[in-house]
Amino acid sequence: MKPFTISGTSHEALRFGPSDISTTAWKESETAALEHNLDAYSAFTHFARLNPDHEWKPEIERIRKFILAMWDKNRSHFWSGANLSSGTINKEELYLDNQTWSLLALDFESLKEVNAHEALALNCESLYVVHEGITGFMDSKPARGQKRYEFVWSEGTLGQILAMEKTGFSCESVSAKELLTSVEKMKKADGGIAYATTTNNPDFTTSSSVAGTAWMYFAANGINPFTVTRALTVASRK
Repeated sequence: MKPFTISGTSHEALRFGPSDISTTAWKESETAALEHNLDAYSAFTHFARLNPDHEWKPEIERIRKFILAMWDKNRSHFWSGANLSSGTINKEELYLDNQTWSLLALDFESLKEVNAHEALALNCESLYVVHEGITGFMDSKPARGQKRYEFVWSEGTLGQILAMEKTGFSCESVSAKELLTSVEKMKKADGGIAYATTTNNPDFTTSSSVAGTAWMYFAANGINPFTVTRALTVASRK
């Protein structure tokens, strides 16, 4: 992990990559992405539980501290990451997964330091769409502008469902149960869940995907993949 400073406060986080890619406009080696650090936080935490003879508490706590540093108390949501050289937080885009994965990865004691319902409400207000008869969420939008694309992303929507269930939250316009029923309509002939509804975004396809299918299994069974526990309110669907 690389040490750096955010607003005068010291932090450490895992960087996006060990070297830069010439075809991208940003430097991977100088970027700490919240999404990737959430993955690492979960992996380190589970490794420590399975291997009590190894001491991982300092690393886990440093990553947890970085995760919480991405929470904006004034705007009540998580930002996507920070520059390791300047300590500048990326405030250009709002991402669906930054809100949901943070809530799924953090334990309930850590969640007391954020407003989980406000984070999920941001997704409901900014990323919620009904597209091709499917109700769900897009992946992102500019922080200061209109939506770039309108489509339903299955993986992200299913993560929102689990985060809603963990925190007991519902969007004003739709419940977790209704969202799950809608995403189930994205099932393809081969049995997999489509990655997205039709979109011009080159990063998304209408083909069945491993991510969409796996997250459908998690959401349908109330399994939080970040903690390998069942969502608290999954029984309420029945």
